[in-house]
Amino acid sequence: MQPTEYLANTEVLHSSLTHAFARFQHLADVNTPPNHCEISELHSIISESRTLLSNLTAMNMLVETKETVKALTLRIDQITFILNSAKKITHPLRSLPNEILCLIFAHCIDYDDRERNSLSVDQAPWTVSYVCRSWRHLVTSCPSLWSTPCFDFTAYGTDRRFYLHTVYLLTLYIDRTSALPFDVTLRVMSDCIGHISFRHILQATSGQWKSALLDLPLSEILLLFRGCTFPLLKSVSFRDCHNDIEDEEDIDMFSLLPLLQSITITAESLLTPQSILMPWSQIVEYNCEHNMFSTDNLDVLRHMTSLQYLVAYVAVGLSLEAVEPLVLPSLTHLKLSVAGATESDGTNLLACLAFVRMPLLNDLTLNYSERNALCPVSYHPNFLSVKTLRVHLNLVSTNSNNFVHFLSLMGGVEELELSGVNISDQVLQALTPTDDGILVLPRLRVLDTHNAVYALALDPDPNPHILAFHNMLLSRSRAHKRLVFTLEKLVAAPTWRSGNH
Repeated sequence: MQPTEYLANTEVLHSSLTHAFARFQHLADVNTPPNHCEISELHSIISESRTLLSNLTAMNMLVETKETVKALTLRIDQITFILNSAKKITHPLRSLPNEILCLIFAHCIDYDDRERNSLSVDQAPWTVSYVCRSWRHLVTSCPSLWSTPCFDFTAYGTDRRFYLHTVYLLTLYIDRTSALPFDVTLRVMSDCIGHISFRHILQATSGQWKSALLDLPLSEILLLFRGCTFPLLKSVSFRDCHNDIEDEEDIDMFSLLPLLQSITITAESLLTPQSILMPWSQIVEYNCEHNMFSTDNLDVLRHMTSLQYLVAYVAVGLSLEAVEPLVLPSLTHLKLSVAGATESDGTNLLACLAFVRMPLLNDLTLNYSERNALCPVSYHPNFLSVKTLRVHLNLVSTNSNNFVHFLSLMGGVEELELSGVNISDQVLQALTPTDDGILVLPRLRVLDTHNAVYALALDPDPNPHILAFHNMLLSRSRAHKRLVFTLEKLVAAPTWRSGNH
């Protein structure tokens, strides 16, 4: 059949497809899913369009005149449009349950972005609601998408033009939480126009607060919390807060928080010169991002009789002479880091650990890089309760002995994770399994050195201790079936790394 004849014969089929698809054209411009009957008809249109398009494409290669080429090309474009539109309408994405869509929308929100501002309509979840009518209805009726607000008032400064609009957005955002408990982040309010209105709006939601991250001056925090009840508040973080209160009276604004269990304080000045009255005895988790052994912080820690998780720093040059030892009877997890210069001789982590009595300590993490951070002390703390030990270190020749001594105090460790640089062969020898188990850690069953970097002499030949360490670990782990070993391969090089190399 000639192309012109075939083109004429397909006119009826083309008209039929065009007429049939016209009833579904409106669905191509929205995200509304078709019903079952419409899906069946659309699948028929897709099948017929593919057949017709295949024949037209094959016939287009046989044409000789420009007029026929133009007519066939136009017909192909029309059928292609119908086919693509029908496939778009029947796409499975349109039939996703609302619960799945809400989970997808939640991933559009960058919760880790410190620049995130829930009052910016150029950020999710606001932007998701602009896509179509159905998505807007779904987003505005899904409280979980609005349950992690980050209200940053610094962007509005003293510009009165944005004041009423900001109040409207704040009210609208809170309304969309539908009284669902939420985790709130607040940034400076006291310097912006309308901060009193913002504070009153937020105080009205105090019964919904589940956790709060406050980047506010202490005076603004006082005004925000005073006179309000927070029956659901479990966690409070004071980030970059500064103490701008001149009175020396105790600050009694957090004492009635029945569910509060977690506190994070990044500024040591927040504890002085006043005493912040908190329900310290019920605190379970304390993230102390400043010197753990300051006088004010020790006073706070002594009241934390229920504390189980502690993250803290040790200041360089710390001296604990003539200080009463600290007792943390319920502590099970401790993460301790040395903050400051890396070559100081004045901070001894082992002395700090010996200073604290932790009878239930189970999980210990140490981050240090100082030369004498683990010097032996006269009092040997009892670490037999520790089952999991993580150490990030920077060993040099003068402190490998100290680290081996420290490991000898950890006889109960079952899981050891080493990371850092300059892991010497002396340390590897101490960890090398014998026929009876591990030399210094007899109960060790999981050893992870995947992120460790080993120190070698500038010798092209493989270091015998490292090779022996590698081979014996492999053989003992196979024989005893107790040791899970993550050091997979070592390669001869000026610097040795564990892992896939």
